[in-house]
Amino acid sequence: SKRIVEVLERQFPDFDGLNLTHEVRQGLAKHQTLYDQQKKKIVGKTLEAQVVDLADEIAYHNHDLDDGLRSRLFTMKDLEKLPLWREAREEVSEKYGSKVDLVIVRRRTVSKLISLMIQNVLETAAKNIFRARLKNMDAVLRQKKNLVVFSPDFERKVSGLRRFLWNRMYQSPRVLKHSQKGQRVIRVLFRKFMKHPELMPKQRNRLSKSRLLATVVKDYIAGCTDQYALELAIDENLPYAMSKVQT
Repeated sequence: SKRIVEVLERQFPDFDGLNLTHEVRQGLAKHQTLYDQQKKKIVGKTLEAQVVDLADEIAYHNHDLDDGLRSRLFTMKDLEKLPLWREAREEVSEKYGSKVDLVIVRRRTVSKLISLMIQNVLETAAKNIFRARLKNMDAVLRQKKNLVVFSPDFERKVSGLRRFLWNRMYQSPRVLKHSQKGQRVIRVLFRKFMKHPELMPKQRNRLSKSRLLATVVKDYIAGCTDQYALELAIDENLPYAMSKVQT
C-alpha cells in the first residue's frame, strides 16, 4: 500500500505518488509485516496509526467470525469454548432473552463483541496515555510499546480468538483451497507477463520503463483485483493459463 501511494499512483505532473502527509505514510509503513520492514529504519507509530491498526484487527476478526458461522466452518456451540464469545453471548441473552432467532443472536453477539473490544481499547489507551505523560509527537514515537492496545487480561482473551480462527478458519481445507488457487493465479500471471510483457497495458510499461521487468510485472499484478486477475489468468490471450489455474 505504501508503494502504491508513493510510487505507482500518478496524480501530479512533477512527482510520482500522492501528496500525503508524513504521518499517513509512516502509518502505512508501520502497518507492513516484519518481512516488509527488514533493513528499514522505521520509528514508532503515531497514536492515529495505532488506532487504525487495532481498528483493522477488530474489524477483520469479527468479520471472519461472522463469515465462519455463516459458511458453517464452525458453530456458535464451538465458540462457547472462548471466554470472549461467552461474555458477549451472555450479555446478548440478558438483553433479548432466549427466544430470539439464532440468526439475530449471531448478529447481535458479533456486534456486542465489537463493542467489548472497542470499550476495552478506549479505557486501556486512556490509562496508558495518561501514565506516559506525553508532551509532543516525539514523545509518542519514542515509546517502546504501543499505547493503543487491549488490556493484558483482555489481550489473552483476544489471543484465544485468534488461535481459534487460525485453526478453524484460516487453516481449514475449504479456505486453503481458495488461497492456493490465488497463489496459482499469481504464478501463472507472473510467468506469462515475464515472457510477454506486451500483454500488459502500455501505460503501465511507460510508467515503469526505467525499472526491472520483474518489478513492472509485480506492480501490475499487485494492482489487480481478485476478479480481474482471475479473468486475466483464463483470458484467451493466456492460452495455457486456464489449466494451470484449475489444476
